[in-house]
Amino acid sequence: MTLQKLFITDIADSGAGIAWRQAAGRSVRVFVPGGLPGDVLEARLMPGPAGSHSLSARPERFLQRSPSRREKPFCPQACVCGGCPLAALSYPAQLDFKRRRLAELFRDIVPEGLIRPVLGLEPGERPVRNKALLHFAGRSEALSVGLYAPGSHRVLDQTARCPQCPAWMGETALAVARAGAKLGLGAWDERRLEGALRALLMRDAGEGGRLAARVTGEKLSAQALSRIREAMRSAGVTSASVCVNSEPGNAPLRGEMTPILGDGSVRVSLCGLGFRVRPETFLQVNPLQTPRLYDLALSLAQIRPQDRVLDLYCGVGTLTLLAARQAREAFGVEIVRASVEEAERNAEANGIRSARFACGPAAGILPEIARAGFSPRIVIADPPRKGLEAGVAEAISALRPEKVVYIACGPGALARDCRRFAQLGYRVSALCPVDLFPETLHVETVALMSRVEGK
Repeated sequence: MTLQKLFITDIADSGAGIAWRQAAGRSVRVFVPGGLPGDVLEARLMPGPAGSHSLSARPERFLQRSPSRREKPFCPQACVCGGCPLAALSYPAQLDFKRRRLAELFRDIVPEGLIRPVLGLEPGERPVRNKALLHFAGRSEALSVGLYAPGSHRVLDQTARCPQCPAWMGETALAVARAGAKLGLGAWDERRLEGALRALLMRDAGEGGRLAARVTGEKLSAQALSRIREAMRSAGVTSASVCVNSEPGNAPLRGEMTPILGDGSVRVSLCGLGFRVRPETFLQVNPLQTPRLYDLALSLAQIRPQDRVLDLYCGVGTLTLLAARQAREAFGVEIVRASVEEAERNAEANGIRSARFACGPAAGILPEIARAGFSPRIVIADPPRKGLEAGVAEAISALRPEKVVYIACGPGALARDCRRFAQLGYRVSALCPVDLFPETLHVETVALMSRVEGK
């Protein structure tokens, strides 16, 4: 391993800094964990595979620190858990980085002048997540709870309390771990497919309550359930469920939810409406930025009283019901049955009768909508990170909406789908990034696409 002076110029998708050096007459990219643009440092190069066009390096000494580097990261575990790779970068620099990355992805689709500045948090706004998923490790006195280490299923010490989340979540997780230790319970073992405590999911609804869902690998005794329920209640949890899941894989919430405290749900207030949310249903994780995101999406849609609106990937009906307040009719489509059930309840609870819902994949429901004669002027789509499934853009285009408002948490998938829509006669007329995930590489983006006349 040789010591080299490196100048960090960019940040990779992994969060590592990027430097370049000349070797054998060609430029070689060097990934430097913890490096930020503007850093000058000495690092030890790690040998890579023969013919590799990139290397990695271990920082040894800073010669000059980036002017955008924070004096102190907001979290002491930021470099350990991997959840906040931009924690050392100042917040204005984070927003600038995200906009530049978006401009690179869309440089052949959207003129940079149509990309708005990133809508960020106001100074002092934190915490920013209303949801946490923690995992258990060890047994009895050695039972612990926390986040997984990057790229692994190894639980990290001292990560139950995350400054991105409300403090009660860490207190609840530690209370459950203490109760489990006293009961002599062990954590889930992925190789043996056995163990009592597997994961703990928590949601915060502000004044609407605190929700916890504990995932177990086996059915617990009545005494154990009672002890753990009391541990949750003592930490302020108002509603809780238990899910028994002994199946292999990375989906801990697979299985039926059984309420053990309250009715297993909380009610979230959002943009003047109330939404009932369960552990297995989707809700945007940033309670501060979500109203701003939805207000932005609806302002781009410019819904008129006579309009019909189609909302794809509608979750518990948040945007469907918000659109229904302005439109003649709104139709929500969602593949998760539990979310559709809650969406229908939410419509009734909010007294909104101009909204209806269908359960199924978007690619399967859209042709049915077309055959039924539902003709939306506006389509809203908020798909998962992978973007639209094959054929969905074409099915949307077949309905001939004037506008498509696309909300994306994966900018790469959004760029791909915008190219699809361009081939179908739609043009991106606005690209609006919203920072729902501070300290991370992710950025939520709203794209407004309008149908080109004559297409």
